[in-house]
Amino acid sequence: YITTTGIGSLIAGYPRLSAQYASEGDAVIVSGPIGLHGITILAQRESLDFASSAVSDCAPLVSLSKAVLSAAPNTRVMRDATRGGCAAVLNEIASSSRVSIFLEQALIPVPEVVRCACEFLGMEPLQIANEGTFVAIIPEEDCQNVLDALHRLPEGKGACRIGRVVKQGRYPVQLLTDIGGVRAVEVPPGQLLPRIC
Repeated sequence: YITTTGIGSLIAGYPRLSAQYASEGDAVIVSGPIGLHGITILAQRESLDFASSAVSDCAPLVSLSKAVLSAAPNTRVMRDATRGGCAAVLNEIASSSRVSIFLEQALIPVPEVVRCACEFLGMEPLQIANEGTFVAIIPEEDCQNVLDALHRLPEGKGACRIGRVVKQGRYPVQLLTDIGGVRAVEVPPGQLLPRIC
């Protein structure tokens, strides 16, 4: 394994972000398509037939992060959706903020190769690791401004809203499925490996 460390300094004027700050009514966005990195690594390691069509989303997030913070000074949370994918990040945010998060399957950007691989392997796209995608919780009134700012960047073309923060309910994260049912989105079972790249 290779261990890396990021060192930097806080920039004056940027909002204080925390998994504890999500509030009922906030919008949930992702900066791009989900699941590409985890499926790419899995396909390469296991020599699966679709390995050549899966390409990792590994990319720096600095410009996208700055765009979000500039467009929405009251951004609540931003987290990269690496280990455990969006499911792990959103469950952590819901638990820390004592809210629930309601997602709509029809809004979630799942690339065709990820969708097919997950159906074939019995996996959940929201639980697949990403390396160049983050989740942000922002005030509802800033949602369109944030999406417009992200869409102006080449690496942010796939950014979209996937749900909203709601009052704490039975499940921390809920998904409205394409067929109209609602189910829980759980943290991936088992021990998550520190790195899959």
